[in-house]
Amino acid sequence: MLFLVLNVVSATGLVSPAKVSYINILPGCTVSKTIYFQNAGNAGTLTEIIPEGEISSWISTEIIERGIPGADGMPSLEIMTHIPDDTEQGRYGGGLTLAFTKDATIGGYQETYIERINIDITIGEDKIKGIKLHDVDVKKSDVDSPSAFMIDIENLGNTDVEIDETITINGPEDRVIKNKERFLPFEEKNILIFDDPFIIPGNYSADVTVAAGDFIETSTKSFIVEDKGDLIRKIDIQKVSIDKTAKPDEKMQIYTTVKNVGEVATEIRPIHTISTEEGYEKRIIGKSTVLAAGEIARLTTKFIADAIDAYQIDTHVAFENTITDSIKTNFVVTDEPDAVALSTGKGPLFILIVALLFGTRTIIKKKIQAREHGA
Repeated sequence: MLFLVLNVVSATGLVSPAKVSYINILPGCTVSKTIYFQNAGNAGTLTEIIPEGEISSWISTEIIERGIPGADGMPSLEIMTHIPDDTEQGRYGGGLTLAFTKDATIGGYQETYIERINIDITIGEDKIKGIKLHDVDVKKSDVDSPSAFMIDIENLGNTDVEIDETITINGPEDRVIKNKERFLPFEEKNILIFDDPFIIPGNYSADVTVAAGDFIETSTKSFIVEDKGDLIRKIDIQKVSIDKTAKPDEKMQIYTTVKNVGEVATEIRPIHTISTEEGYEKRIIGKSTVLAAGEIARLTTKFIADAIDAYQIDTHVAFENTITDSIKTNFVVTDEPDAVALSTGKGPLFILIVALLFGTRTIIKKKIQAREHGA
C-alpha cells in the first residue's frame, strides 16, 4: 500500500495530495492504496466519499474510521481499484470528492469542507517488476534488549513479488538475519524484523539487502550497542482514542499513544479488553514493537465492532513480564445513522452513551446546544 497523508486543519478543512497515480497496471488487476488522515485541528466526521470521472466505476472505498479525532487523530481510508478485463492500454483519469464536517459549531452552524483527490491510472501491457529500499532504522542499542530492524520497502512494479531481506551484521558479534515478505503491486511496507539480543557491546554495522529476482537494493546502517547494566524499564500510556460510534460488523481502530520513560529499549505490546455492563468480554492483543529510551509511538490495533451495545475498552501495555496501569475508553455500536460521538471518559459520559444507544439522541443534542450557547 502507498501511504499518503492528508492534513485536516480547522481553518481550511482537508488538504489532500494533488494526485494519486497508478502506473502500468494490468487489465483485470485489483490494487489498493491507503490514505492516512492527520488532523491538526478540531475533531470532525468524514461524511461522504464520491468516486468521479471515467474511472468512478473502478473504485470502491471503505471508511475504516469515519470519525476524525482532533489534534493527533489519524484515521485511514482504503481505496480499492479494480481494472476491468477488457480495458485497453492508455491513461485514464478521475478522482474522489471528500466531505469533512467539523463537530464543533460556530454560531450554531457546523462547518463542512470539500476536497478532491485526483487519480491517474495508466494501463500497461507487460508485467513490470521493481523494488525500492527507502530506509533502514535500527531499533536496538542496548545489551540484552531485543534487537530489531525497521526496513521500509516498496514494490514499484505492477505484479506481486516475493522480496528477500538479508541483514548482515558486522562487529563484535557477526550474524546474518533473513526474512521474506510478499508484496502486492505498488505496495509499501514497514517491515519490523526481530532477532536475538546482542551480548557484546561495541560498534556495529548492518548491511541490508532486499531482492526480488534480478532487482536488488542495498543500504548500510551503523549503530552502537551499549552495556548500561541494570537499567529501569518503564512504559507510560499517554492516550487511547477510538471512533466513538460504529455500526455492527464495521472495522474499527484503537490508537494507543505510549512513551518509553525508562532507560533502555523495550519490546511492548498493547492489550485491549472490550466489555459491556451485561458481562460480555473480549480481549484483543496488538502487534509488538520496540521503543528506544525516550521514544514516543502511536500503536494501531484493528478489530471488528460486535453487536449493538455500549462498550468499554480497558487498555494496558505489556513489556518484560510487566503490565501497565490501564486507560478506559468508551464507544457505542449502533445502527442509528445520526449517532452523536462523545469523548472518552467514564461515569456520566458512559451513561450518556447507553442513553444514546436506546435512541435518546434528541436529549443529548439539546444539552450540547445549550452548553454551546452558554445556557
